[in-house]
Amino acid sequence: MRRHPSHIATAHPVRQALGRLVLAAGLTVLVMMLIGAISLYVRHCQRTLGVGAVEGPVLNATTAWGDDLARAGRFTANIAFTDFAVPGDGETEIALTWDDNWFFDESTAYNPELACAGSVIASLAYAESGYYQADSDCLPYMELGLSALGMTNISTDSYRYRSEVVDEVLGLVTQEADGAAFGIAEKRIVSNEGEERQLIVASIRGSYGSEWLSNLSVMGGEDHPGYTGAADEVARALAPRIERAQEAGLAVELLLVGHSRGGAIANLVAARADDALFGDGVNVRAYTYASPATTLSADAACARYANIFNIANPADIMTHLPLEEWGYARYGVDVTLPGVTDADFAARYEKMQRTFEQVMGATSPYNPDDELLIESLTSDIAGQVKTVEELYTPAGVASVASTVALRVSPWELLYAHYPSVYIAWLASFVGTPQS
Repeated sequence: MRRHPSHIATAHPVRQALGRLVLAAGLTVLVMMLIGAISLYVRHCQRTLGVGAVEGPVLNATTAWGDDLARAGRFTANIAFTDFAVPGDGETEIALTWDDNWFFDESTAYNPELACAGSVIASLAYAESGYYQADSDCLPYMELGLSALGMTNISTDSYRYRSEVVDEVLGLVTQEADGAAFGIAEKRIVSNEGEERQLIVASIRGSYGSEWLSNLSVMGGEDHPGYTGAADEVARALAPRIERAQEAGLAVELLLVGHSRGGAIANLVAARADDALFGDGVNVRAYTYASPATTLSADAACARYANIFNIANPADIMTHLPLEEWGYARYGVDVTLPGVTDADFAARYEKMQRTFEQVMGATSPYNPDDELLIESLTSDIAGQVKTVEELYTPAGVASVASTVALRVSPWELLYAHYPSVYIAWLASFVGTPQS
């Protein structure tokens, strides 16, 4: 009888064991994919039925901040928010100046105090996300902050299916990742002369989860296609509030704020409102922070958009994208924060750093010298990739990727994009202290 060599005889069990491992791994992956698909389907059904998500908060008759009861006129309110730069749990608080009479002034006049207040309100749009995550003990920062400013009818319903990981994944599958979460509130304001108006405020959250991918959708229309769907949604939510105020015989003051992608969305909503989207009797103010460019319109800087102020840190790379050389701009007026080439930059930057430490409890993380690197980087990219269409070619992608990878640290450049950096700069201009 022939015998197999011993090494061949012992190889069979090994091959069998490896085969079983491969089969087990394949079945595990299949089961996980099946569970994931079922989870997404269940979540889709929940969204369709409006169930299975955290309900919006119901505030007590008075706010949680004691002295900061609903007020009118000019006052100071303590506003809590969260930011990546704040140590510990990320929460801090700022004593914010507010004045109802701002909204009886000319909307095309840049208001430094309103710009500072708007930057904090824009940051609330991020802070609110934690409340809408299941089993979270986060505060409803948007409701608490806006109510401390005397606002009522506060709605953050758009967060209910836009704050969980499963919802972000589902948004990719259903191609609904171009939306945005936002808060809307109202306040009846009275001027020093006794004139009444209805103030409506919308604060729009920036890129969150899969929404970030919409920043890359730069082809397909005059306005940035990655922001237009969300702008339409915000406008639809504002329309009935505007209509109710007008039916009550009140002129409407509309304040739109947002940071990053939220600022871009606010920029488009404001431009459409200036183009009479809501009809007559609506006076618009928009303050955006760290907004990317939003449009290819040749009229973006015309006089009718002079009530839109886009505040940009020159060391923040997001404010330079999509590139101006490709024809992109923002509606309205760009307001640039101090840059390293300014004659008085050192003194102003020192004051900003002190303000940052007072409010955030940490040292400002961004490097102002990144402004020079960004100028060189964007110039090189524009020289290699002449148009947006070229960007979407393999050669365009390779050029951008190689240029960025060899010259920048993405994490370092993002520091200049933080909401806390914008808040500290703007607060340093008006002397807003920590509470």
